[in-house]
Amino acid sequence: MTNFMVAKVFTLDVQWQFMTEALRWQFDWDDANLRHLARHRISRLEFEQAMTNRPIILDFSNESGEERWFAVGATDNVRILYLIYTYRGDQIRAITGCDASKEMRESYFQAKHSEAKR
Repeated sequence: MTNFMVAKVFTLDVQWQFMTEALRWQFDWDDANLRHLARHRISRLEFEQAMTNRPIILDFSNESGEERWFAVGATDNVRILYLIYTYRGDQIRAITGCDASKEMRESYFQAKHSEAKR
């Protein structure tokens, strides 16, 4: 992970902590986003677990007037997922997800190891 990425992760982590305190972990699900995740063999439960198990926020962008957040998180069975989502009101809406690449998994575990040392 580059120094730029590390700084961005820590900056976004502070923002994540603020947002998580405000949210009650409500998710916005419908057939469309459930089908999309299913194409990547990710269940609703796995997405929710990865989001609630303190994922690492990588970046965000504005797509057609809607913020898209990019994160790496772990399920309860330690399946590491790359997650893309947005906020709609006070709910988290899954856009898509997939298994994290080897590089993302390594970065995730390095960041978690560093976080545990703090």
